[in-house]
Amino acid sequence: MLELSVKENGFSSSQKAPTFKEVSDIWFAHYKKSVTESTLSRTRILFDKHILPKFGSIKIDKIDTMNCQKIINEWHEKSTYKNYPLFMNYIDKVFKLSINMGITNQNPTTNVLIPVRKNSNTEKKLKFYTKDQLQNFLATIENEQNPYFKIRDYTLFRLLAFSGCRIGEILALTWSDLDFNTNTLSIHRTVTKGQDYYISETPKTKKSNRQIVLDQKTIKQLNKWKLSQKQFLFKFGFSQPAFIFTTEKNNFTINQAVTERYKVYQNRAKLPDIGLHGFRHTHASMLYNAKATDKEVAERLGHSNIKTTLNIYTHLSDDQKEGTTEKLIKYIEF
Repeated sequence: MLELSVKENGFSSSQKAPTFKEVSDIWFAHYKKSVTESTLSRTRILFDKHILPKFGSIKIDKIDTMNCQKIINEWHEKSTYKNYPLFMNYIDKVFKLSINMGITNQNPTTNVLIPVRKNSNTEKKLKFYTKDQLQNFLATIENEQNPYFKIRDYTLFRLLAFSGCRIGEILALTWSDLDFNTNTLSIHRTVTKGQDYYISETPKTKKSNRQIVLDQKTIKQLNKWKLSQKQFLFKFGFSQPAFIFTTEKNNFTINQAVTERYKVYQNRAKLPDIGLHGFRHTHASMLYNAKATDKEVAERLGHSNIKTTLNIYTHLSDDQKEGTTEKLIKYIEF
């Protein structure tokens, strides 16, 4: 093993230099000790899809600044590669390890110029539905002809919009996470995607572990769905649902399947496409319109700190501040 050999005997210039992939494998062995399983999986995909096809088979001491600059320029030119600066950041980490191990003595990424897209500073506009648009979307689901799709999809999208949860958090829920006596939903797992979808017991942040009190109408809808789901699964030989939202094989539902159902109703309602994460933004918008404070919004959404909330929803909170000013002027009347 390369790392063990270098530790015991050091690296001699007479030895054949390892490939970039061989050193990156050692880096991964250390990296996985400090990150969650989902982060490790995403980083591995990034290496397999983008970095290793370019550098993997090359001897690490043969990679120079010119090679790196050429590759990052290629990534920059491809509009689909939005995270190309992150690619170079990981390459930098592999070379730092190589230097620490005595395999190379220079880091070719140090002098690489990271090209910046002209529109990189353009502010990203939040996608969410207004109250009327959300009402229209849910009403469209209520007109669904298939009774099973109607109750399942209405329950799922109402819960998504009225809880503020991430879609992965919703799909990882079991019925034991819902307390019908206190109307409380406990969030402590998420469905995430590595090579495949899986349930991650590690939340996105510590604050992602939280409890959410749901409104009475959503609780009533969940109760109705629980009965229908049990009847549906019984036909396939299952006595108890494994998750709140299941497939006919009693497995958890994946994001892609929910996206397909969302597109059906979004097109029928002739509404803009906000994606599944847009329902989380919709919930935040409704909270601000209901005069919730930044702290309350942060706790509800499970943000690690209030700064995250302010960075994402600065315009929503600013709109509320303007509304507050208008009410003050109307009250004073002079």
